[in-house]
Amino acid sequence: MSYLLIGNISALICEECMEPLADARIRIYLPEGPHDPDVLARGIFKDLRQIPGTQVRAKADRLLAEADLDSNGNFSLSWDEIHLFTEPLELDICLNSVPGARNARAGSAQYHLSTFVPH
Repeated sequence: MSYLLIGNISALICEECMEPLADARIRIYLPEGPHDPDVLARGIFKDLRQIPGTQVRAKADRLLAEADLDSNGNFSLSWDEIHLFTEPLELDICLNSVPGARNARAGSAQYHLSTFVPH
């Protein structure tokens, strides 16, 4: 048996403009240690923050699955049922290029989107 996560991610450019997020990769990580119930109670996508490169490298061994987003922001992730999930998973997005970045090397960035418990 395996798990399947299908979704779409769009970015809010301004109050009246949403565009699909493209040229990005979504990543699911296994949990690290206990999680604060107050953080989980805030709901999904309430703790967005950029992750420094050192933290991204430190959590690489906990990577469970990853997939590219298509030009419409759609993705499909699947992974084997190695763990029974009663604990939260971490969901990150890695942008290969950041609009408005002054140079290509500084353009790549990874953001923590959410910590959630799958239903």
